[in-house]
Amino acid sequence: MPGRLRFIGARALSLSVGHHRVLVQPGEELRALSEAERNVLWRTGLFESVL
Repeated sequence: MPGRLRFIGARALSLSVGHHRVLVQPGEELRALSEAERNVLWRTGLFESVL
């Protein structure tokens, strides 16, 4: 499970994660998420791992 995720979609997207929504832009890194939230987003296939 990656520690940080980068959105690889072509357009901005609003996703429901837990009890809140996350608005992501193409190429944006997500850092301040819990492990459970990262796991949910990772499984969508819309994010790549950031080393």
